[in-house]
Amino acid sequence: MKKFIIKTLLSITLFIFTLSIYYTTYDYYLNKKDYSEKSIYIWGDSQVYQGLNLNIISTNTDLKTYSGAIHGAGVYDFLVFANKVPENSKIILSISKPAQIRDVDIDYNLSGLSIKSLIWLFQNGYNLRSIKNIIQNNIKPKKIYLKNTKLYSNNNNIIYHMPVSLLKKAYFKCPLYLRNKQNIYIKGINLLISKKCKIIYIELPYHQITKKIEDKSPIKKHTQKFKIELAKKYKIKPFDTLIISNKQNAMYDLTHLNQYGANIVSKKVSNLINLNKWNSFLIVELD
Repeated sequence: MKKFIIKTLLSITLFIFTLSIYYTTYDYYLNKKDYSEKSIYIWGDSQVYQGLNLNIISTNTDLKTYSGAIHGAGVYDFLVFANKVPENSKIILSISKPAQIRDVDIDYNLSGLSIKSLIWLFQNGYNLRSIKNIIQNNIKPKKIYLKNTKLYSNNNNIIYHMPVSLLKKAYFKCPLYLRNKQNIYIKGINLLISKKCKIIYIELPYHQITKKIEDKSPIKKHTQKFKIELAKKYKIKPFDTLIISNKQNAMYDLTHLNQYGANIVSKKVSNLINLNKWNSFLIVELD
């Protein structure tokens, strides 16, 4: 019986070890990149995915540009990103308001497995069911970094993907998990700071319809307070505001820039990088 137990434990240990080697190797293959100082890493949700032109940033700064931004990205995805980027990295970071208020169970949560990140989620209010779902959905490693993204087309009028009434409902009350999410984002930023990363924070705009809904919602004071908290905690320099003229429509829909808007923002971000304006906060607004 004792020999059977020992053999069983050895078999389980060998299986876990082999699985770990496979996972680590495959993950490295999917996400291998140039770790030199001539690189920049981007993280955010769909606002950033659609709001930055990677080719413009790469061309204007002479930096290889890797984006971890993805539609629906949430705190778990950010923690995985923060754990993966190398020390002394240059980073463009957006913790959007949609990412803060989005229901925890509909976040993307498909950035691969990170035990450290899962522990942080559990310590900050995530239940075991949500953590189990993340594990089950990330058995296979995922490609995180992109070198190109497909921007939304320019259009004279915005696209309505949902009724405005549903948007109003989303902003009707402040979700209970909001502060937990914000605390986890702070953990991720602390990790980046400890790795001596240089960061430019950006906040991309809403369409005026969405902005008016947000201004009247109970959520705004919490997201605004969080932004001010970040500025104080990390001694971020005075906010830099980029105002996009309304001479041409810059929005694709109620929350995302089109290619025209993305190109303007990307040129501004490139200028900040070239001027070494790290630890700054760029707020983009519509005229």
